[in-house]
Amino acid sequence: MRPLRILAVLFLSITSALADGGVSFVTVSNWQEALDLAKKHGKPIFLDAYTDWCGWCKVMDKETFSNAEVAKVMNAAFVNVKMEMETGEGVDVAMKYRIAGFPTFMVFDAKGNPTYKTFGYQAPEDWLTTLKSMTNPDSAMSFKGMAPGIQLPWPVWHRKAFLKSKLRTRPSLETVSEWFNTQDDKLSEVAFGILMRHALPREIEDWVLQREQEYRERFGDDASGLREGMINTALSGAIKKKDGKLLQRAKDLEQTTDPVAREIKHLGMDGVFYQNTEQWSELGGVVQRFAARPDAATHAGRINEYCWSIYEKSDDAKAIAAALTAMQIIATRADATWEYIDTYASLLYKAGRYDDALREAERAVREAERVEADFSGTVELIEKIKAAK
Repeated sequence: MRPLRILAVLFLSITSALADGGVSFVTVSNWQEALDLAKKHGKPIFLDAYTDWCGWCKVMDKETFSNAEVAKVMNAAFVNVKMEMETGEGVDVAMKYRIAGFPTFMVFDAKGNPTYKTFGYQAPEDWLTTLKSMTNPDSAMSFKGMAPGIQLPWPVWHRKAFLKSKLRTRPSLETVSEWFNTQDDKLSEVAFGILMRHALPREIEDWVLQREQEYRERFGDDASGLREGMINTALSGAIKKKDGKLLQRAKDLEQTTDPVAREIKHLGMDGVFYQNTEQWSELGGVVQRFAARPDAATHAGRINEYCWSIYEKSDDAKAIAAALTAMQIIATRADATWEYIDTYASLLYKAGRYDDALREAERAVREAERVEADFSGTVELIEKIKAAK
């Protein structure tokens, strides 16, 4: 480490951030720099784990970390650090703390122990709520089973799975199985990291599930990701192979105790499966079931996404009719956004109901104008409707 270089980077970062009224970040290339800064300032570390290609990382910078109120809280509470996760020691940090999606945000105490982890873009008002949890000791998460330091004896093929896309490779099921079966301690931190990252043969999944409680006791909150990973693997396999048995496997792995929440998750899996396998009539049934729920407004975004796929890709009359029924419920609500109204208008157009489609498309434009959104696509739809009349 070169202290003069760190001070120069720190000065430039703070100067730039203050000029913009945003969060003062220091970009580090090795983890010790972050630990030294935390020790120097006596503050926890806030880690922005990003990649060069991550679009939502850039949106977070532009919209949330530039917010003056957010900056006030974060600059007072943390040493704010950015680290790129696909090169150098960033890969070691990603492997150690099981960072697989971006942006990921973590908090570490001044000694480098993790206390909080969250994922994905949040608008300033939502992020301020998250910051309350990050800075509240009572909201600290459990990160058990972690040895000191970021260097662990990872297999070479595991590290390659964290590199930039042109260099990234995934191990085969046979490679993972052979490695896992040779481990004396299958509940070690390294073994747990392998299980969290890679697809597993069915026999290893079953072995892990039988010992799920042991993993939870050793690794705390993170162990919930074992079952989630298996669900995602089963669902991805179901889509790839168009295999209904694998879809049922994903559902069977879901153990949410609340029957209503479990039903919604199963319905969501059906929607993802039918959308990606282009089974439009079945997807139409899913959106109707979502729209018929008393909490349909909560699922409006998902309903809209599925219905837009039907509009764009399907000529199945049954699917279009089902999507229309669902979007009518969503788009005629008083709080309907212009995007939902636009989808409804598009489906009306596809169903040949041109007068209704024109009315709804013009309503979508008015709503878009009110929120200063780009409605050029809706204008094009209006032109197509008028040409078809």
